[in-house]
Amino acid sequence: MDNQYKTLHKSYRAELDTIEDEFKSERAELLSNCKGEVDSLFDRRRKAELQFLEAKQEREEKYQTELEAMQAKDAEDYNKLKIKLETDIQTLEQQLEAMRATYLLNTEKLEYNYRVLTERCVRGCCCCCCCCCCGGGGCGGGCGGGGVVRACCLTACVCRLPAHQRQRE
Repeated sequence: MDNQYKTLHKSYRAELDTIEDEFKSERAELLSNCKGEVDSLFDRRRKAELQFLEAKQEREEKYQTELEAMQAKDAEDYNKLKIKLETDIQTLEQQLEAMRATYLLNTEKLEYNYRVLTERCVRGCCCCCCCCCCGGGGCGGGCGGGGVVRACCLTACVCRLPAHQRQRE
């Protein structure tokens, strides 16, 4: 019986070792298969990440190029507008100076004309103006009391102006 027991034990032990070896080899095979799958998944993920990173860098470079082009165009447009506005300012300043010169010339002409009319009125028609203003007969016979108004005596005649405006010069 002891021999039988030992023989049976040996045979079970051999079978158990065989089963364990098969389990170990199957486990190793499954581990290598899984490891291969995991490695291939990691490789695919790494490749996808690289592609994503490259695509992102390409987009960034494209946007950077577009941004630089826009900045250059805007700077060029700004410079053109600045030059145009400065030119417009110069033109308007020149026109302003021309208008000032015209104004001064017209003022001088009007003052000259006023002086000429004043002198004419004082020299030649003061009596008539007085006669016109007083309704005739106020000058003592200078115009005959007819109240005739000469062209030089209309509105620019010194005789018709109040005293404070006669002393203009």
